[in-house]
Amino acid sequence: MSYDFFSMNTICENAVLHHRLFYCVSELFRVPGNHKRPQLSRPAQLLHELGMPSSLSGYRFLEFAMNMLAKQPHLLKNLDRGLYPMIAEKFDSTNGRVEKNIRCAIERAWLRGNPTLIREIFGYSVNPDQGRPSNAEFLCAVCDYLNR
Repeated sequence: MSYDFFSMNTICENAVLHHRLFYCVSELFRVPGNHKRPQLSRPAQLLHELGMPSSLSGYRFLEFAMNMLAKQPHLLKNLDRGLYPMIAEKFDSTNGRVEKNIRCAIERAWLRGNPTLIREIFGYSVNPDQGRPSNAEFLCAVCDYLNR
């Protein structure tokens, strides 16, 4: 009697055996409650609540910038020479792209975001005739809001 490795019965038996083995091993290493979403950092949570899509590069740049400003607030004084180069180096980009992507992310949140939270964070500090806040105004207001 020859053993046909590729017969349908053998393939099905092997699949069942491997599935059971995989299930047993995965149960061994399963961590209770591990199916939940990872907890967002406070800056990421705030950007999300503002209505900024996390798919934008500017979102990641802003999250990193807010974390850096929490540790080194003096970076806010000179974004072009302090903060933008750090972000550009971290994300393998340029200062110009960092500035533009942050500006576009702010614009997106400003136009389509949560108006109640925007009003709560910015109040009357932003001129409505100019539209969205500048990058520095946005970072300053958001970091101030996080520190309250």
